[in-house]
Amino acid sequence: MRKRHTSTGFPSVVKRKNGKKVVIWRWYEKGQDGKSRERWKTLGLASRFKSDAAAQQEAERLSLGRPIEEGPRTLKELIDHWLDKECPATDEDPNERRAFSTRDNYRGYIRKWVKPRWGDQALDQVKAVAVESWLSSLRKDDGTALADGSKKKIRDLMHLLYEHAIRYEWTDRNPITSVRQSGVRQATPIRLSVDQLSQLIYGELKQRERVMVLLDFGTGLRRGELSGVRWEDICFDDKVLIPKRSIVKQRIGKVKTEASKKSIPLDDVLIEELLAWRRETPYAQDSDYVFASTKMRGKQPYWMSRIMQHHIKPVAAKTGIEIKGWHTLRHSYPTPISCSPRTLGGVRPCSRSDTPHRLWPYSQPGAQRCKQWRISDLLKGQQDSRLRGRGRSGRAYCLIPSWRFCVSGLPYLPTSSSKSLWPPLTNCFRPRKTAARKWSPDLVFSRNSPGE
Repeated sequence: MRKRHTSTGFPSVVKRKNGKKVVIWRWYEKGQDGKSRERWKTLGLASRFKSDAAAQQEAERLSLGRPIEEGPRTLKELIDHWLDKECPATDEDPNERRAFSTRDNYRGYIRKWVKPRWGDQALDQVKAVAVESWLSSLRKDDGTALADGSKKKIRDLMHLLYEHAIRYEWTDRNPITSVRQSGVRQATPIRLSVDQLSQLIYGELKQRERVMVLLDFGTGLRRGELSGVRWEDICFDDKVLIPKRSIVKQRIGKVKTEASKKSIPLDDVLIEELLAWRRETPYAQDSDYVFASTKMRGKQPYWMSRIMQHHIKPVAAKTGIEIKGWHTLRHSYPTPISCSPRTLGGVRPCSRSDTPHRLWPYSQPGAQRCKQWRISDLLKGQQDSRLRGRGRSGRAYCLIPSWRFCVSGLPYLPTSSSKSLWPPLTNCFRPRKTAARKWSPDLVFSRNSPGE
């Protein structure tokens, strides 16, 4: 293979120490100082390329030696361009790519960490080994090491900046791709026990904070979704809540995921607490926020971080309960009903193929409401009087809609032989004939009214 110079470079054959011959593509490019320097990249074994044209075709596929467009030469200039195009400081993103909270966090990481260390560096002077070493040395203002999760976000942000430069053809490589950084959490999320939650909600907190904690724990809402709930989002007749917005730093935005838009069933205890709070708050119109700030005359909700910091955490600390934030309640949401194999959430499907492993539909409103009944009873320290099954007293059964399960075309009903497979499902069905004269499992649970 002869050296044939082109506008984008030329191939050359090099013999390695192991005796193998490889094809290397070489080209020249100008640095920040205006001087040309040689660059090269190995294309593969020489046996793969029968001619210069084949090597050039591979180099073009890899975008090697293409002319670099004029643009930012330092990381600071690249950051300014990226912030202007991809991460505007406005409340709403014109491109609708990122939420306000995400853009605000990105700007904070850039201002505190990236710009001071790498702002004056040329794009081609940032090396993977140097970035990796710098990430491992990052520390907070109090001297403690920065969390691995934060380091991972900084690493991913720098990777995003270089991808932006490649998209605009200001560079042809991303050095952050080779940077290794773990994002594993350093501590296990805190989950409150039933006794702690019951003592906190019904024993220590005032009405406003009690409704906030009970609603957040009973529905699993995120802090921003809890802050954005309005009275019109709650249907008291159907006993459901439909999250429609998320408020972060008093900026109204969309909820985080599509699943967050689904309706959430509310237990009678939650309904009673919400109605009692609606009678107390001066902002009870449908368009008002459920937790509207009196200081802002109802135009904005309370800052949930301030409520947690000044009203909930101090009360919890006096009783020896550790709470890091609103997400502690979100993590604690499934805990009370999954702590025992006989409780509602403890029912787990068997791996056997003949087991109806879809009998527990968490996404069904009825199942979620049954789950909340169980939560309310546990928190109040009462026995499970709201759910009754046709089995031994004290056993909690699953709430099962009228689904039909067939095996080989015949209706499937639990029998005595299925006790070993799924004990909580035994005696859970009452056969019922439908209009089509087919048998289907029916719900046998009944809910007692407060007077029963």
